[in-house]
Amino acid sequence: MKCIKKNNIIRTVSLLLVMFILLTGCGRKNKFVGGGETLFSFGGNKVSFGETYIYAQTVIDNYKKTYGDDIFETDVETSDGSTAPLADVTRKDVIDSIIRVKVLNSKADDYKLDITNEDKELALNEANAFWDSLTDQQRTDMQLNQTLVQGVMTENLVADAVYNAVIADVDDEISDEEARETSFFDMYFPCYEVGKYGTIKEFDEERKKEQYGWALDAYEELTQNGGDSIEALAAEYELDQSSHYTMTPEEIKETYGETICSNLYELEDNTFSTVMESEYGYHIFYMEALTDREATDVRKEEILSERRDKYFNEKYKSWRRSMDRSFNYDKSVNQELYSQIKFE
Repeated sequence: MKCIKKNNIIRTVSLLLVMFILLTGCGRKNKFVGGGETLFSFGGNKVSFGETYIYAQTVIDNYKKTYGDDIFETDVETSDGSTAPLADVTRKDVIDSIIRVKVLNSKADDYKLDITNEDKELALNEANAFWDSLTDQQRTDMQLNQTLVQGVMTENLVADAVYNAVIADVDDEISDEEARETSFFDMYFPCYEVGKYGTIKEFDEERKKEQYGWALDAYEELTQNGGDSIEALAAEYELDQSSHYTMTPEEIKETYGETICSNLYELEDNTFSTVMESEYGYHIFYMEALTDREATDVRKEEILSERRDKYFNEKYKSWRRSMDRSFNYDKSVNQELYSQIKFE
């Protein structure tokens, strides 16, 4: 059975549900019609089996479309390092996503929401598409109707608008220095070898001295031919562990040590270093870009996303606790009823 990391897949649940949002109207109360038996309650909101099915089926369809029909046969690595069936983890995440929507809707009156007519029109099309995708059997078994579907869509629209209003307060100014990604080529002369069974054996002093000699020879060739020849020269020396890297200063320091990190940032673009020694062997670095523009811009977006998540999650955790402190997934959800929704 395959095993994948939880955050590579499960983190897409809320994104998939946001894609699924949108409809006219922005009611604050759950007045949905249909959906059958109540699956759970949260903060006075009764969530039906049918309402939960809408969320679950959306996630199931998108997982299969993205990862293949057998995705729910995999296990995922959880935050504590253990593994669990993806189906079980997704079941809980779906409930958490529904609760998130309920909590954010409860805060809608505290914010001036920006919901455009274009959003509403797009929402209507999305809602109709989802309804049309259901078979008659699904509609009957889950006691679904368009009023229920539209109600779920509307709540998600409001929740998304509240989220955007909350994160609008986050400082989005991020300097190049804070987000710096540096690109370089590492011409690497190793001083250890990996054995047949993964054992690591350090070279003896004579062989280390030989590697250092080769590194000095390579440096002399670079001074004659220019640093842009370093990749071809590494191939000529059969240095198959040499490669291009893009790292943050912290990653460079962690990988090579503080001394090499400091020396690297004394280089200019399109220049190369002298022979440097790390705990792994000898290196000659060719600095491609102290600040890799594309990679640094991507890192800025990642940092901003992290800021927003942190700021939002602090507020959300407080809101959720104050709305319903007693909710427990295992005890509050009708697990026997929920098992009728198949994540497969």
